Amino acid sequence: TTYNYSTTSTVYDSLGTSHLLSTYYVLSSGSTSGQQWNVYYSVNGTTSSGSGITSGGPLSIQFTSTGAVSGAASGTITGLSWADGASGSTIALNFAGSTNYNAPSAVNNIVNDGYGVGQLSNLSVDPSGILFGRYSNGQSATLGQITLTNFKAPQGLQRVGNNYYASTYQSGAPLTGSPQSAGLGSLQSSAVEQSNVDLSTQLVNLIVAQQAYQANAQTIKTQNQVVQTLLTL
Repeated sequence: TTYNYSTTSTVYDSLGTSHLLSTYYVLSSGSTSGQQWNVYYSVNGTTSSGSGITSGGPLSIQFTSTGAVSGAASGTITGLSWADGASGSTIALNFAGSTNYNAPSAVNNIVNDGYGVGQLSNLSVDPSGILFGRYSNGQSATLGQITLTNFKAPQGLQRVGNNYYASTYQSGAPLTGSPQSAGLGSLQSSAVEQSNVDLSTQLVNLIVAQQAYQANAQTIKTQNQVVQTLLTL
């Protein structure tokens, strides 16, 4: 069997295994009212007739005399059984947006809604605290939600050590919610907070403390000398 044009795309079964879907386009008829193309297909990795390839068709696409699709331009491939034991599949084909002009055939875009097996490759958190996981197959998924907790009187919290605090009657009950809600702050992913210490002020305080230490040390030294003098009288 001959054909005028062919193209391939990748489809996936329920186990994430990729399979090659080949489509073959055959010009069926042409007239002043447009042209009709028949689409045949083959899919590998199936249990059909021992060859591992399922073939079928045709699916018909009718074009108008101006090159636009006339009527429905879709079809389905049903009854696919996969050799790897995945669940049976039905593939929906949609040729909407195709055109038929007096020019070499070409594929501008192929979109599919399947994807293969992927490994978690990156994590990110948005300002509202939603944790996203990004995978090596280009997919992403919501993995969780980070919450924030505030208190009516944070200064009333009880320090219990190791940077842990416990609520008390003075602090009030914990108020927990999602970031950016109920007056809670927002989160910024992959950011490091700058130091909130004023270096100039702390340096001055360090010098003052050092001078006070030296003065106290000198006082103790003088006191020891006086005591030694009294003992030798």
